Amino acid sequence: MRAPLAKLVRQEFKTKLHIAAPEFESNKTEKVPAGCQLYSALTPEGVAMYIMLQLDSRWDCFTVEAAISVHNRHPSNSFVGTFDAPENGELSFRITRLWAPYDNNQTWWWLGANRLMCAPSFDGIAFEEAIDVLAARVPTVINDCVHRISNDVLPFLRMWAKKQKGEVDEPPATLT
Repeated sequence: MRAPLAKLVRQEFKTKLHIAAPEFESNKTEKVPAGCQLYSALTPEGVAMYIMLQLDSRWDCFTVEAAISVHNRHPSNSFVGTFDAPENGELSFRITRLWAPYDNNQTWWWLGANRLMCAPSFDGIAFEEAIDVLAARVPTVINDCVHRISNDVLPFLRMWAKKQKGEVDEPPATLT
């Protein structure tokens, strides 16, 4: 993501996540890939929940990963466990897996045209939309993402936390 957009996306995401889920705080102690921002919170059951914003290094898009851990540490590997079987008390996934079948093109929020779905221009150089045009879209795109976090991801993580501590019998159903 181009630097001016990256800064705007990070700021907007932090602000909107704080409003929607004030229990999540920036976590700078855990190791995450370069360019990612990690937020964490503890459930009443003492299970750590994580939300990680990941900006694409090449395109003007981002994705979000969620994780839980009974060990109060961010899972060291991406995509640990499955919805039905967390691995050693840890689960990590791209949040879009809760409502969309796995398809790499569907796991990213694009500020402009989805470059993976577009044919290259006639001269072989992909058209880049102006930063000010894409910057105007950031609040809407971030609102959609944080709305999904608030309505889909957090209830899912909270239910998994209760499941890991033996407080519910059944795992939460995925949305797909």
